[in-house]
Amino acid sequence: MPLFRRKKKGHQVRVKKYYRGDGTSFELPEDRDKDIRKLDAEMNWDDSARLKEIGEACILNKYFDVAEMVFERVMELDPDDDDAVIQFSSALLNQKRWDEAEEIISNYFSTDPTSSVAHQFLAVIHEKKGDPQKSAAEMYKALECDPNNENALWMAYWRAHKSSGDEGALQEMQDLGEKYPKAWGPIYIMARHFEDLDPKNAKRFYESALQRDDSDAILISFTAFLGKAGRYRDMIKIVEASRKKRSVDFRVLFNLGEAYLEEGEIDKAYDVSLELQGVATPPYKKRLRNLIHRIHDAREN
Repeated sequence: MPLFRRKKKGHQVRVKKYYRGDGTSFELPEDRDKDIRKLDAEMNWDDSARLKEIGEACILNKYFDVAEMVFERVMELDPDDDDAVIQFSSALLNQKRWDEAEEIISNYFSTDPTSSVAHQFLAVIHEKKGDPQKSAAEMYKALECDPNNENALWMAYWRAHKSSGDEGALQEMQDLGEKYPKAWGPIYIMARHFEDLDPKNAKRFYESALQRDDSDAILISFTAFLGKAGRYRDMIKIVEASRKKRSVDFRVLFNLGEAYLEEGEIDKAYDVSLELQGVATPPYKKRLRNLIHRIHDAREN
């Protein structure tokens, strides 16, 4: 969210607003010298659920030192919260505190030796510490644990690209796709690669990835790609097929609503807008209002 200013104790301070999943918001003031940042005075340091929401928002918005404090407290409240350990490690990583993060993650493996994210973090640490062989080993362990780990896949893609260009990067993804025949991740990365270079190939790889799994990650990117190409009917067909089986991410619903509107199916676009009012998060409310206004104008005309 954008920074804005307000009066506090006689001087100007910078404040960032963050949103929780339930739509309510909270603010984090930032001292102008950026050396001292404090959570709001009403922070409940005994509410683990709220702390996690705020900590995740802090990481997303690059308040890594605050996130570190928050997740350290969450771990005190619930030592068995594995996700808090991962988030705490992420806060350390983003502050370039490699040794501390490595120690935390190494200890974490005694709890969950198959954590793909933990192996991925170790890959980053070894890369930053100048050990590409160990980094590669951890990267492939991350993919063994979860071959759809997008961050680890992009690491593999760019590692191969650095040494062998586009051809090497694509070959790496193809090899991983063959090694993990049920995984959609490597095929999805190939689709992303071809989006601007060769749209026909991109569409082919997106469709191939969807045959393995209609995950929201694929649908979000694929529907955006189809929208840019003006292929709204294809988008509608793909999304509605998934909606018959499960609920889809609200970002996919946005693209579906846009597609119906572009195709002149105003009533269906309106129905989608009603669904979005119940699931769209606050940062997307402006976009939702815009969609509703456009549907209203289309109905009037």
